Order: sequence, then C-alpha cells, then structure tokens
Amino acid sequence: MRIGILLTSKKQEFKKEEMINTGQRKRKYLKGSPDSLTIKSKGKKLIPSDAAIGVYLEKHYKDVIVDYIQPNEISPNRLKKNDINFMIIYDLLESYHTDDKKVFLKMKNTLKSAKNIYPPYYYQEYINNKCNYYENLDKKKLPIVPTICRNDTNGESIVKEIKNQEWEQAIAKPIYGQESKLFKKFKTLSPVQMKKHMERITKKHGLPGTIFQEYIKGFDAKSIESRTFWVGDKYKYSVYTNDNNVWCPKEEGGTKEWEGYKNSIKLGKNTLKKLPKIVVDGIHLPRLLTRIDISCCLEGKNKYNSAFINEVEFVPSIYIEEKTVPVLMEVELAKQAYKIAKIFINKKNKLDTSKKVSNKTKKKIKRKTQKKKRSR
Repeated sequence: MRIGILLTSKKQEFKKEEMINTGQRKRKYLKGSPDSLTIKSKGKKLIPSDAAIGVYLEKHYKDVIVDYIQPNEISPNRLKKNDINFMIIYDLLESYHTDDKKVFLKMKNTLKSAKNIYPPYYYQEYINNKCNYYENLDKKKLPIVPTICRNDTNGESIVKEIKNQEWEQAIAKPIYGQESKLFKKFKTLSPVQMKKHMERITKKHGLPGTIFQEYIKGFDAKSIESRTFWVGDKYKYSVYTNDNNVWCPKEEGGTKEWEGYKNSIKLGKNTLKKLPKIVVDGIHLPRLLTRIDISCCLEGKNKYNSAFINEVEFVPSIYIEEKTVPVLMEVELAKQAYKIAKIFINKKNKLDTSKKVSNKTKKKIKRKTQKKKRSR
C-alpha cells in the first residue's frame, strides 16, 4: 500500500523545539533516518514526529511505501498516486500562517477535491473554525466557555453584546487562529480598543473574524490547562500547561498533582464521542489523533466539576520532547495510521468490486431487454 504523509516544515518544527533525537536508545527504529527528513544540531540528528511516523511505517510494515510530501509538492495528481494521505502536523492553518499564499491556495483547492485525504476536508473545516465546534458542542450539552463570534469590526456593538451577556471581562482570539497568536485580554470593555483589535485580526492579517469569550476568573498564568490526547477512541496521556510551565500528571509518571485529573479525562472522553464521524470517500474510518484541551472553572457546578472545553485539535503539538510522556506517540500513531489505511483500502476494494459486478449485471439485463425487443 502507498501511504502519503503531508509533511510540515522541519525548520518550523525545529524553531518550535518539537523534534525527536534519532539517537535515543528507545527509538532505535529512527537510526539511519534520511537527511532529507532530519536536521543536524549540536551533534544530534533531529526529526519531526510526522516524518518519524513514516520511518516507523517503512521499517515495520513490509507492505507499505511511504510518500513524504512537502508543502510545495501537494497536488491532486500526487495525492491520487497514494491509497490514502494523512495530515498529522501540517494542515491548512499551518499553511496559512507559514507558507506563501500560492502554496496555501493550491493546497486548499487540492484538499477540497481529494477523495483520499485523512481527515476529510469537512472535518478539517469543523475543527479549524472554533465557532463551528463551540456552537455544536454547546448544543450537545457539553460545557464551553460563553462565546461570541463576530465577522465585523464594530466595537460599540460587541461591547453592547458583551454587557448584555453580563460579562465583566473578555478575551479575544481570531477565527482560524494558531497557538496564542493575536490573543488579547480586555480588562475593561473599551469599544475603541476592541475595534482596533478586530481590525488588526481581519484587515491586517486577513482572518475571517474574531472570537470573544468570557474571561473566567482564575483562568490566568497560574491556572492549569489539561491537554488530553486520544488515539482512535483510546486515552493515551495528558500534559498540563500554564503560561510558564509544562508538566505530566503524577498518575502517569510525571511530577504534577492536580485535582482536575479525572474530570478532564471524563470530559475529554465525552467530547470525543460527540465529534463528527470520520468518513473518507463514503467509508467510515477510526480516528487517528485528537487533542482535547480542558480548562477550569466555569461558574456554577456541572457534572465535570466546573471544567470546560477550551480547544479541540486534530493536528496538535504532542509534546514529543517531554521526557515523562508515558508512550512513544509516533509509534502509537504509526500503528493507528496503518490500521486506518488497511480498513480504507479493503473497504474501497469491496465497494469497487461490488460496483463492477453491479455494472456487469446492468449490462446483461440491458442486452437481454434489447434482444427481446428485436425478437418482437
């Protein structure tokens, strides 16, 4: 089988310090990774996790050929050559924020029409636009922070709406934002300042709109956010973060104790169940990677002890560099990608065979009907 991986820029991953040392004993499979996929730094040979997944697949599955696709190589013909193509780190948001505009537009048009891209374009749109999944999850009775989405730059209007919601303070971030770029906290509800920030998001940076959310008291530099990681439908680990630190939970071999550990996993699991199904070219497939970020604390009690969903991502940072993460995530993802590819290819072959049989049957019936007409 041919598995394509749409690679992120190794230089970008190096800047973010999210690379794997290929010389680690526990990652012997990375020994001999090609120079085209790696970067040398301070005597070490480093590789991004998406490329590491490809190397693992090639070394452990004899029936696999991996096609490593660079951003400027993405095209309909290139994707069609493979049975299935995975997005693991690189996606439309990454492309929008880091690539030349021509590369981004070409990629977007390619993904829209591709029938063998994982995850499919509709799912990418759902997750990339936070307003989509905030509204959807809220309808499904899951706790999210109160949110207002705006496509305009009317400062007075947004302040009026915020006051109607009885928020004391607000935060703002862009639709199609990435990481913490263009994030801003408003301690005072100033129409002038809000208008200025909205214009910066839409006019200067060309993003489609602004997300305003109620500022949750206590959700500041000291508050923990739990990033829960799921491969398929199985929980793998959590990473705690605040503005200054990163920890792994003590329950998983890390150093940090936090009372929200169980509730964050519970909420993450229930959120995962209510996300859209993954269907590629009419074939239902298991999930690959999902990260659900859980924060605290909404006013009033809910069954998750005031926890709420802050983010959902399908191509997240997996904190591969954290030494106490309890699993080799690139190995877990390689095994899941292989499983997904097998299911997709087998089901597609059955569908194609069924269509051929159906077409033959239709032709036979048509020929018999024509003979009967002639005999009359």
